[in-house]
Amino acid sequence: MVFSYKINDKNYFINGIKLKDFKNLQLLLQLNDNTQIINYFNSLYNFDESLDVFKQLELLLYNLIITTRSVYEFTLKNEDDKFKYSIKIENILNTIKNINIKDYTIKINEDSYVIIGIPNTFFIYNEETLQKDILNYNTYNYFKKIVIENEEVPLEHIIIDNLPSNILSAVSIKISEWDNILKNTPFFNDQLKANCQLITLFEFVKKLFIYDQRDLIKKEYTLFKYIRICNYDTINLNEANTIIDIFNEDLAEQQEEIEKSTNNNGIDLPNRYSQET
Repeated sequence: MVFSYKINDKNYFINGIKLKDFKNLQLLLQLNDNTQIINYFNSLYNFDESLDVFKQLELLLYNLIITTRSVYEFTLKNEDDKFKYSIKIENILNTIKNINIKDYTIKINEDSYVIIGIPNTFFIYNEETLQKDILNYNTYNYFKKIVIENEEVPLEHIIIDNLPSNILSAVSIKISEWDNILKNTPFFNDQLKANCQLITLFEFVKKLFIYDQRDLIKKEYTLFKYIRICNYDTINLNEANTIIDIFNEDLAEQQEEIEKSTNNNGIDLPNRYSQET
C-alpha cells in the first residue's frame, strides 16, 4: 500500500515499513542507537531539510499507521496501581496539525534580520550532558535564516554567537514562549505526562515504534514455513497480518469441511477418545 501526502505543496509517498526493516528497527530501539534510528526515520521520507520536526513526525506517524496499527496502547504505573491507556494515532496527528507556531522574524536593523522557527532536527541528548545539550539545541537549531547587510550568511555557530546580545535575548524569549505553548499541548490528556515539548519529542516517537520482536519473528516463521511466501520480508506488518488472517480462515474452512465429510460418512471415533463410564 502506498499513498501520497502533501506538505507545503510537496507530495511525499508513504510506503510503510517492510517486515524485515521493522524487525531491524526494533534492534536499534533496544540498543538505543539514536543516530541510526534518526538515519532510518530520515530514509522513510527521503529526508527533506525544509521540514520541521512536527512535519517529519506527521510522515512518520502515517508510516506507522500503514505498517502496524492505528491505535497506540501503553501502560503507566504509580506506586500502587497500573493503568492501561490507548489512543488513536490519528488523534496524535490532529494534535500536531493544530500546533500553530510560525517562523518569526527579528530585525537587527533595516538591512539585517534573523528568522527563527521550529527546528528541523530532533533533540537528542546524553544524560550526562543534558543541560549543555538543551542549551546548544535552543541556541542554534531554531535559526532558519540570517541576513546581514542584505546578504544571507551561513547558519554557523560562530556567526550566531556573534549576533548582538539583544537579538539573542529576543530569540531566547521567543523560544521560551513556544516552549510554554508546546508544554501545554498534551498528546493525550492533562493527566498524562506526554506533551509536544521538543526536548522530549524524540523519546516519545521512539516509544510509538516499539513492537514485540518475538511476535515479528513468529509472523516471519508462519509466512515462510506454512504459507510459503519466500519474499515475506518485502511486505509490511499490516500486510503480513492480513495474509496470516486469510490463511487461518482458509484453514478453518478446510477443517470444517473435513469434519462435515467425516460425520456424513458415519465414521466413528475410536473408543479411546470416549470416556469410560
